[in-house]
Amino acid sequence: MARHRVRQRGGVLGYAGLCVAVLGLGFLVCTPTWAQSQDMPTTAKTATKARAPSASKAGGQRAETLSPKRPEAWRRLGLLELQGGNLAGAQASFERMLALGSERGDKAAIATAAYGLGGVHAVRAGWMGTDAKVAAMWGASPKNLMNSGDSEFVKAKAMFEKSLALNKALGRNQDTAVGYVRLGALYRRDGDLDRAEAMFKQSLALNKASRRRKEMAADYSHLGGLYQARGDLDRAETMIRQALALCTSLQLKTELARSYIVLAAVYKSRGELDRAEAIYKQALALADTQERYTITLDLEDLYRARGDKEQMQRMRADADALAKEWGSSLIIFRPSLYLSGRFSKGQTEALQKAVPLEKALGHDVGLATSYTLLGLHHLRRDELDGAERMFKDAVVLNEALGRQDEVARLYAELGRVEQKRGDKAQACAHFRKGAEAFPNSRTLIDLLNRGGCAER
Repeated sequence: MARHRVRQRGGVLGYAGLCVAVLGLGFLVCTPTWAQSQDMPTTAKTATKARAPSASKAGGQRAETLSPKRPEAWRRLGLLELQGGNLAGAQASFERMLALGSERGDKAAIATAAYGLGGVHAVRAGWMGTDAKVAAMWGASPKNLMNSGDSEFVKAKAMFEKSLALNKALGRNQDTAVGYVRLGALYRRDGDLDRAEAMFKQSLALNKASRRRKEMAADYSHLGGLYQARGDLDRAETMIRQALALCTSLQLKTELARSYIVLAAVYKSRGELDRAEAIYKQALALADTQERYTITLDLEDLYRARGDKEQMQRMRADADALAKEWGSSLIIFRPSLYLSGRFSKGQTEALQKAVPLEKALGHDVGLATSYTLLGLHHLRRDELDGAERMFKDAVVLNEALGRQDEVARLYAELGRVEQKRGDKAQACAHFRKGAEAFPNSRTLIDLLNRGGCAER
C-alpha cells in the first residue's frame, strides 16, 4: 500500500470537545464533545432555533415573579440565555443561582451554577483562543493560553474545577465524569496533554464502574484523539477501535461517525492515504452536517497530498455547499482555513448571509465573530474601509459581551489597518487601546515597540 507524507491541519484536535461558542462548551465554533449536558445545544443552528429574541426577557420575568428563590429557575434561565447567545444574561442567571445555593448551603446548586459559569467563560474565551495558528498570531503558544492572567480560559478552568470538586464530594459520579471531560478538553486546548490524559482516564474509570457504555465510548475517543495529537498512533488506534466497538454495539450513528474521523486521521498521520480515504467515506455516510463539513475538508487535504486535483476541487465544492447552507456555524468551525489562505468565495458569502440572521435573533456571539472574520477578509484584500467598519462593529459587540481578549485582538487589527494607510499615530492609538484591554498580550506590546509608539 502506498504511503505518503501529508500535512496536518489541526486534524481531530477537538474531538475532546472545547467549542467556541456552542455550550457543550460553546455555540458557534464547535469541536464536538459527546458527554454534553442534554440541555445544551451543539451547533449554532440548534441555538438559533432555540428561541425568539424576546424569550430570555420573558424567561427572566417568569423566574423573578414565579420562583425567584428557586435555584432551578435560574439554571433554566441561564441555559436559555446561553442558547440565545446572551452571555451577560447567562452569567447573571448562574451567579444568582450560585448566590442562592451559597445562602442555603446547597452544594449541588453551587456545583451546577459553577459549571454554567465555566461554560460562559469558555464561550467568552473566543474562537481565536482555541486555534493554535491564531494563538501563534497573537504571540501566544497553546501552552500559555490558560496561564495568561485575565484570560477567560483561567476563569473557565477555575469554575469547572470548583464544580468538579463539589460533585466529587457529593458522590455525583456522572456529573464528576462530565467535569473530568470538560477539564480534559481545556487542558488539551492548552497543550497540556499529560493532564488532559489524566482527566479523560478518570472519566473513563467512573463510567466503567457505572457501566455507562455510551460515555465510555466518548472517553475512548477522547483518548484516541489525544494520542493521535501526541503522535502515539498505535495507542490512538487501540483506543478508537474500542470506541468503535461500543458505538457499533449501541447503534450510535453520530458517535460512530466521529470515531471514524479520528481513526482516519490516524491513518492519514501514518501516510496510509488509501485506508484513510476508505474510513473517511464510511464516516461521510453516517455524519451530520457539521461532521460532513470537516470530513470533506480532510478529504480535500488527502487528495491534495495525492495530487488529485479533480477530487480536491469536488471536495471544496461540497464544503462550500455545506457552508452556504449552514452559514457561520460551519465557517467558524474551521478558523484555520482562513489563516492558511483557503477562505473561499462560498464561505465568505455564507458569512455575509449569516449576519442579518444573527442580528434578527440577537445572537451577539455569532455576529461578533462574523464581523471579525469579514474584517479579516477585507483586510487581506486591502479593502481598508470595509475592514475598519467590520472590526469596529465587532469591538462594540465584544465589549458588551465582556470578551476583553477579543477586544484587544480587534484593536490590533484596527492598528494594522491604519499601518496600511500610513497613519502611524492612529495605529499606535489602537495598539494602546488593545494593550489596555488585555495587558498580558505580548503581541500588542511588540506591536507598540516595533511600531515606534511611545510607551503606554
